[in-house]
Amino acid sequence: RYELQEDERLLSIAETFGTTRLAITRVNEEMGNEDPRDARTGDVIFVPVSPDMSEAEIQAFPGFVEFIEP
Repeated sequence: RYELQEDERLLSIAETFGTTRLAITRVNEEMGNEDPRDARTGDVIFVPVSPDMSEAEIQAFPGFVEFIEP
C-alpha cells in the first residue's frame, strides 16, 4: 500500500513503480478501495509494482506503507 504524497499524481506513481495508471485503478477496484483517481494527499492506495524492483527499493519511497500480497 502507498500513501499519496503532496502533489503526486497516478501517472508519476505508476512510472516510479513500473506499472500503469490503469493497473493501479484496477487493483484498487478489486480490493474494494475507492477510485484512486479521486485520491488526495494522505490517502492510501494499492499500487502493483514491477517484479524487477527489490523490496528495499520499494520501501525507500516516502509513501510506502506496507506490502500486501494479492
